[in-house]
Amino acid sequence: MAQAHDAPNPERRVFFDALGNRLVVRGECDCDNAGELARRIDDLGRVLVELDLSDVTFFDSASLRVVLTAHRDNPQLRVVNPSRQVRRVLEITDTLQLLCGE
Repeated sequence: MAQAHDAPNPERRVFFDALGNRLVVRGECDCDNAGELARRIDDLGRVLVELDLSDVTFFDSASLRVVLTAHRDNPQLRVVNPSRQVRRVLEITDTLQLLCGE
């Protein structure tokens, strides 16, 4: 199973770990790093993708747009283990069922 980890950088606010078809995201997801999130998701291809957001501490509309666009392009993408902050955004935007299957 291929693994890709970010190099330590004290100025980064978001970190990604690709574990097979699972992308684990940690930290703050916002407009500053939405492009990187999109690239990381796209790198996994059009297969079953699990987007683990359990350690996301901030999730804005730019991040939501990336995830919704990725899901549109790959309906097999699922958000798993959304953090409290992510779950709240998904509930407010009525996208929890679509992205998590809940």
